[in-house]
Amino acid sequence: MKKLIVLVILFFSSSIAFSQVRSLQDEIDALAATIKDTYVGYPYKVKGNEFDALVQRVKQSPSKDTFALLAQLPAFFNDIHLKLFDYQVENQKIDTQQCKKDSQMVQRYFANKKRKDKYEGYWLNERNHCVVALMKVQSNPATYYGYVMESRAVAITGYCLFKLVQQNDSIYYTDYTSANFGFRLFLQAKFKNNNTLWINSFGGKWLRQHNYQAGMLNGRTIFSFDPVFKVVDDKTVLLTMPSFDISYKPIYDSIIKANDSIIRKAQTLIVDIRNNTVGRIKNYFELFPYAYTQPIVHCGVHVKYSRAYAQDFKRMAKEYQQQGDTANAKEYDNWADTVLSSLTGKEVFYEADTLAQKLPILPNPQNIAIIMNNNCLSAAELMVLNFRQSSKVTFFGERTGGAVDYLATIDDVPIIGGRYSLFIA
Repeated sequence: MKKLIVLVILFFSSSIAFSQVRSLQDEIDALAATIKDTYVGYPYKVKGNEFDALVQRVKQSPSKDTFALLAQLPAFFNDIHLKLFDYQVENQKIDTQQCKKDSQMVQRYFANKKRKDKYEGYWLNERNHCVVALMKVQSNPATYYGYVMESRAVAITGYCLFKLVQQNDSIYYTDYTSANFGFRLFLQAKFKNNNTLWINSFGGKWLRQHNYQAGMLNGRTIFSFDPVFKVVDDKTVLLTMPSFDISYKPIYDSIIKANDSIIRKAQTLIVDIRNNTVGRIKNYFELFPYAYTQPIVHCGVHVKYSRAYAQDFKRMAKEYQQQGDTANAKEYDNWADTVLSSLTGKEVFYEADTLAQKLPILPNPQNIAIIMNNNCLSAAELMVLNFRQSSKVTFFGERTGGAVDYLATIDDVPIIGGRYSLFIA
């Protein structure tokens, strides 16, 4: 009888394990299907069966980290507008005791004068709100952990902010967990040189600190996303536009309107868009009259219509309905029905759109300088493409981050019953 009970228990346990594996494999297949059906870049970025082969490798992996397994699928495309997020981390308590141990371990490691790897050391992020100690924990493949040494965010000392695992000579696969914003995701990172680390748009740029002293953040000005208009001198004015989130549009519009006469008298208008990673292009439309020298044309676009696209419009229709905006609710709902009835699965090309034309060419400002960096993405890069068409405009700084190929994202496609969210172009 005891043997029978043991056999039943073993069979029942095996059934549960088999069911869990099957469940995960189903989710991997579902995620792969969503990417194939929805992501407009799929047919242009996949050669042969390489993506299907990746799906099979993921399904056969012994790893028990479900999120890390699933995240490999969108990471394959190296697209800033295609990411899987785990927002459950915001509900997880930080292990303060482990952080304390790791902090002490890091301090002992760097107190030892033994020669370190070329990338090991202290790194400050470009926005001046965090310093990490980068330690090499494995040689093959090269693996580095970034431990927080000081931060203006909620991350405490010793917290492991990211893990870099080398994929090839220049690219690192990066497990990034932000205690500040409450998400985990996988990114691509690269060392541009021994003193500059770039961790995609979410991790940003990190600069090596050769003479790090504890408390250095106290003497640094933290980066602000607040728009600023400033008269630099009697010939120059400055407008900072660090975010194109739609909530900033009325702010930018009011700033530009209030200072219109000042801008029209200035010889030079400087527009600083550094670290502008997200948002809508309408944020900068009020600047067109100052830059206009010829019609400003927005590029033509291909749109991939899918069920996920239609469902996203249905979701937005409900939001408008809850806000009492019945006109927009009806418009979004009707468009979703049109997509579902006749456009699902199709890719449609829309001709280029002229954003500004037949405007007077103003005598001032004579010059417009746009300052940008590697952390300018998406709408900020579209601004660069639009303003490049003006003979008044000159660009300064770094080349942008490269996120204008596939745009217009659906932000929250639920994966595994809503445990994870897919951000997809």
